[in-house]
Amino acid sequence: MTANDVIDKSLQALQDVKVQTAPAENGGKVIGYLRKGMVSPPVWSYLVRGDKVYWVFDYSIPGGPQNSYVVLHKPGRFKLIQPWAVTKYQLDTGSTNASPDTGGFFDDIKKVALYGGLGLAALLIITRNK
Repeated sequence: MTANDVIDKSLQALQDVKVQTAPAENGGKVIGYLRKGMVSPPVWSYLVRGDKVYWVFDYSIPGGPQNSYVVLHKPGRFKLIQPWAVTKYQLDTGSTNASPDTGGFFDDIKKVALYGGLGLAALLIITRNK
């Protein structure tokens, strides 16, 4: 397998893996972890620093800017997954599980519209039958 085989695939962590802002050799800081079983967003590039390979992916941390992050490759750390097979990407930042697929506001609007519509329909049926 080559590095190009990993591009456009997601990584499922087989062990806890540090996620950094850049390679450690470039002063990268740890910003969170891919915990065992968690899945990264699709890998879009890689970096080679000496004899180390880092996988690069985009990730938006809640409250922060969208950025690129890296994880250090080591044999046995990851399982490759097709991104279309994943519905939610995760990153443990210590206090929150960040995910680009959080639903949030739009899911709440859909629920309010659904229940509001059902309530209105019930009201119309009740008043029509009087």
